[in-house]
Amino acid sequence: MPRLVPQYRRLPSTAIAFLSDNLLAAANGSTIDIYDVQLKTLICSCAVFDSVRIHGIVAQLGDVDSRCIEVLVFGSKQWTVIRVHLDNALVEPSTVFYTEDWIKAGHWVQDDKQMWQVALALAHNQVLVMDSTHGNSIYNVQCAERCILYAAALYGATMQTLVIAAGTVFNKVLVWDAWTKDTEAQVRVQLSGHEGVVFGVRFSKDGRRIMSTSDDRSVRVWNLDEKCAEAVLYGHGARVWSCVEVGGDWLVSASEDGTCRVWRSGETEDVWRLCPKNVWAVAAHRNGCMVAAACGDGAVCVWTVGGRQRIEQIDDLDTITLPGPEQTLNWPDRDMDPASGSKEREFIRGFALTWDSALVVTNHGHILRHSTANNSWHVVAAKYGALSGYAMVAAESKAGKVAAVGMRDGTVLLVCGNSIRSAQLHTCSVQWLTVMQRSDNVYDVITVDNSGDIVWSLVTWDAVWQVVARIERPTAGMRVASAAVSHDGQWLVIGSATGSVYVYKHGDVKTIDGLRTDTATVLRVACVWPQAHGRHTVSAMSVDVDAKGNVRIVSGGRDGWVRTFSMLDSIPVDAAPDSVCVGDVVLHCTSHVQVTRGWIEQLLCVDGRLLAVTFFRKRLELVDVEAAHIVVSTVCAGGAKLWQVVVGSAEVRIGFVKSGLLRTVCAPLSQSAPIMLATGISATDIRAVCAIDVQVGGHQMHVALLGGEDGHIRIIKCNDTQLDVLANVRRHRSVIRCIQSIPSICLDGNANRFVLSAGAGSELRCWRLDSSSSDDALYSVDWAQAPVLDDRDIRIMGIAVVHRELSIVWIAAVYSDAS
Repeated sequence: MPRLVPQYRRLPSTAIAFLSDNLLAAANGSTIDIYDVQLKTLICSCAVFDSVRIHGIVAQLGDVDSRCIEVLVFGSKQWTVIRVHLDNALVEPSTVFYTEDWIKAGHWVQDDKQMWQVALALAHNQVLVMDSTHGNSIYNVQCAERCILYAAALYGATMQTLVIAAGTVFNKVLVWDAWTKDTEAQVRVQLSGHEGVVFGVRFSKDGRRIMSTSDDRSVRVWNLDEKCAEAVLYGHGARVWSCVEVGGDWLVSASEDGTCRVWRSGETEDVWRLCPKNVWAVAAHRNGCMVAAACGDGAVCVWTVGGRQRIEQIDDLDTITLPGPEQTLNWPDRDMDPASGSKEREFIRGFALTWDSALVVTNHGHILRHSTANNSWHVVAAKYGALSGYAMVAAESKAGKVAAVGMRDGTVLLVCGNSIRSAQLHTCSVQWLTVMQRSDNVYDVITVDNSGDIVWSLVTWDAVWQVVARIERPTAGMRVASAAVSHDGQWLVIGSATGSVYVYKHGDVKTIDGLRTDTATVLRVACVWPQAHGRHTVSAMSVDVDAKGNVRIVSGGRDGWVRTFSMLDSIPVDAAPDSVCVGDVVLHCTSHVQVTRGWIEQLLCVDGRLLAVTFFRKRLELVDVEAAHIVVSTVCAGGAKLWQVVVGSAEVRIGFVKSGLLRTVCAPLSQSAPIMLATGISATDIRAVCAIDVQVGGHQMHVALLGGEDGHIRIIKCNDTQLDVLANVRRHRSVIRCIQSIPSICLDGNANRFVLSAGAGSELRCWRLDSSSSDDALYSVDWAQAPVLDDRDIRIMGIAVVHRELSIVWIAAVYSDAS
């Protein structure tokens, strides 16, 4: 019978190793993939075993030929040695050999003739030394402590110096010498302390320390000379599988929680979220700080440790204090602090950062500017009566040039350098405001007063201040928490304190010359997404329009999630929860990801990167949303205090007020985001598959639709050498058990491709494949949803299209209760 040979393969990656300065080997099921790290490409793949998953890859310590290296590969009870030519990454497979027990570790050692042989640690605490060419046994030894191992590591260049560290199911690490003249080897060091099974063991480069990982979610560093733990590291949210020493200063651990943690001096320095579940293995480059990780969803990632700044102490920040009584700052009758007889001490009411200065508004109504270059103060405005005891300050965060100040009489000040523009936009106190740069010297200002009135105004610095529109509030209880305007001025999005997202279309609304808000056009809401972030505040918004007019909206909330929405050109027949429509505007949620366990307070777009300002456990962190990478991390006063972030292309400036002092820091923007050599598919079981051909950008594309235990629909593009994920969106609350394609249906003169998905909770959804947003993009749009049964335990086991009439499709579904 002919045997089917897979053309594409993406299985959990369970082992990884650097072969040379630029070559990396990663396990892909029973296949080994070799990547060029510098070129970021897959060079070749080689099937090593028939069906056994690879669990270890070990490059030879000394090269017999400088341009060819021998690599030990093992898994289950099988092992082999392959030859890799470094010039062209050509792989020569060899004979597969078998052992009687599970292989837990492999190592290269030299025999008496200085020939390289293979040492194997087996699951019953036994060590074998095997001939690397013929596979026959040269030496074997059994430990006197006969126990079952979950992990092991070998150290030593020769058979006589070979040492094994064995991680047992009894929560211990046993260290013993493999070379002995006795019938059994005795345990030399017994390390106790773990409260769970030991899953990973690794020697340090000098062999004097051991890193062990465990079911108890800890990483322990053992000193073999002192025979005790010199560090116990907690931080992972699940079991820890592996740990490696990097560059002599760092440790990197891999966990079931989908993260790699970077440790330095006993503390977490960095956290990399690489996949939804299970980073199985990590490897360190021998000549630097580069780390590679093998993930449970098949992803292979490479990054550099120590690439970002982390500030742990408040004292490490620059401190800005208000000028003392001896600094008159050239204005009369300045209120002094209590020591000089004033009734009230002057303090910072609000501030705004620019790149080289800080604008400060005090409780006495003064507006001051502090120059960072010479640590001096300058008076911008003195004794603004409406600012005394009250100030609402916001700054434009991209260029860091302009700050807006809201006053209790409804006046808004726009400050640029030492110049001030003012406008009476409200009749009562300004409760909230934000300023955004649209283009050079053109700024959008959104203001909200205590009565809830929302005004959108436009300021051209060398011209006039104009009112664009007054903004409708669909409900009286709507409280603005965030807002953003598109660069073309056509779209305004608002996030509310009750979790909803409001979309407004400016269209052909005429801008009013001057500041007559009473005659300004009222801009009606075009679309509302109720409780996009549950009941949590939508604290950050972003909206952008690409060259083709496609609108992308991004929201961040106090729930720690970032949600991305797109505008669609047609309205679903029965809009499901992932799409809402009002009038001619359809808003569709294309993705959502949890960025932090804390909350998000700001979204920034810098050179195509979406950055989120997050707060968690008194730390402010700037996170690259797509890469799930923390760019900058600093201790701070928390999200409830006064704070601000100004971001440029290469650096970031952060400021916050704590204990009456303004603390600031400038840090470089880390560019060391993970390099994805292979894109992950799914970290959980895939239960349903459907392959179809679709027309995208005028050409035929082969795609696979996957549904799994996590409720996600994945659209996979089949390339010549690998699989690319075009979309990954959660469509179901639980397991998807079946996917069925519907032939093209003509709607509004256009051919549309629809897909059905069904599974747990009796959910049955219909969604459309949409490629209108880009020539080479494809994503799914929820179109309709069938009624759900009251009994949530009933599952849909199978679906089929039984009849079709024009735009009507008849569908049959089989339920788990035999109905």
